Amino acid sequence: MAFGVLLASTRRIVRADKMIRRGDWTKRIPNRFGAIAGMTGGKLGILGLGAIGMELAKRAKGFDLEIGYCNRNKRNDVDFAYFANVMALATWADYLVVCLRSDASNRHIINAEVLKALGPRGHLVNISRGWAVDEAALAEALRSNVIEGAALDVFDEEPYEGTELLALDNLVMTPHFGGGTEHAQRRMTALVRQNLDAHFAGKPVVSPVPELRDMAAIPAGRLR
Repeated sequence: MAFGVLLASTRRIVRADKMIRRGDWTKRIPNRFGAIAGMTGGKLGILGLGAIGMELAKRAKGFDLEIGYCNRNKRNDVDFAYFANVMALATWADYLVVCLRSDASNRHIINAEVLKALGPRGHLVNISRGWAVDEAALAEALRSNVIEGAALDVFDEEPYEGTELLALDNLVMTPHFGGGTEHAQRRMTALVRQNLDAHFAGKPVVSPVPELRDMAAIPAGRLR
């Protein structure tokens, strides 16, 4: 899904489709979108190299992309370029994909300064959680050509009912269905069962959420 929307953004696929449907295709190859660099040989920055980030990196090799990442800690099991903060990663990257876990520490981690660092040929993709991106700053960056394009599968408020993003033809939007395939749904269901089985057997759960480790002490009536 991340590569689908990244390709749609970098190759102007949605904009080109709309152009044909409007009857705006002339006999000459359209150049109204400007020069298209193509992704081959570019630099892919992954913000959050967890399970999803690693799957993204695996697929990036097929595009001959150079991979860099920013994580809470440097990983010893990969040889990708490591950046200690998001600004450094954005400055280096051509394409920045947000794969962060959702928590209060990363709210609006993608802000106006980060977008400016990504640059006028840069593309942003968010497949993690909507609140990781400052949508007002993103809209302004797209309007002002601070970055070239972006793609969002997640939004700060869902369903998205605003208007600011809708007028941007250099933004690709999908309705939070990155995990909507049959394969993904089967795996998520299996993971839930594994966690439940482990919990009721008195064993550590398979996929713990560290931020919720103290919830066992909260009376059930207060869990809303």
